[in-house]
Amino acid sequence: MRPSPQEVASQFTTILRSPWPEGVDDGLPWLRSKGIATETAEETPAEGNGRTWHMASMPIWGTARAGWSTYRERFADVFWFLWDDHGWDDVRDAAAELAQQIADVHGAPEETTEETVGHGPSWWWRLNDHSI
Repeated sequence: MRPSPQEVASQFTTILRSPWPEGVDDGLPWLRSKGIATETAEETPAEGNGRTWHMASMPIWGTARAGWSTYRERFADVFWFLWDDHGWDDVRDAAAELAQQIADVHGAPEETTEETVGHGPSWWWRLNDHSI
């Protein structure tokens, strides 16, 4: 499985321990240093004080995609879309393993969603005033 849950958990910790950018201008080079091809992202229509970009490719992680957002022009979060090229059971197992590895290091997520028809579970951590 590419990336492995261990690779994602390691990147998660690396991101949390690194100095976060202030805004998009310094955020784009920072994201590129994490293997995210920022030029492939699509910006969604702005909502209120926030802006979001999604579906940026991550060549080092195969078919994985990433996104990020700002709030009041300050860099706010990073998120991933992982394992589109794998079967549902494998994705569910890998996602649960990843969530457990992150929780073992950083504590329980602030928010989770349960699996529903057509949507898998998700986990959201808010650490160091940023969210992943």
